[in-house]
Amino acid sequence: MDGRSNEGGRKMAKQDIASSNDEIAENALKVLGVILRLAKLTDTVASNFLRTLLALITTTNRQRIFYLGIWCISKQELSRPVLIPHLEAIVSAIVKGIDYPHESLKITSVSFQAISQLSKQLPQDMQEHSAS
Repeated sequence: MDGRSNEGGRKMAKQDIASSNDEIAENALKVLGVILRLAKLTDTVASNFLRTLLALITTTNRQRIFYLGIWCISKQELSRPVLIPHLEAIVSAIVKGIDYPHESLKITSVSFQAISQLSKQLPQDMQEHSAS
């Protein structure tokens, strides 16, 4: 597969994640969750997907899409160099999940799972972040 095909696939994935069609967006987020957990992505690709995911989480008003976005964060196994530049935005998105206005236990639960995952991956950074 050449670089153009990869770029086209990334653009399509970003479009699907941000789709106004709930079914398309939900399925794209489920696939992204698996990719972020299992795939060996370059740091650049992983960072781009994470940036797109965080933009979606912070702007969506759709409960199921928000839940799946936080779920992706709770399932990711990205490297420290990918996560650190986005840590503030990630934590803000998770806090939004904990404070979710519609009192969704499912969203609160997956938000705590995301905190747990990040605490395992970045124990010192998360400890420093919580102290600030």
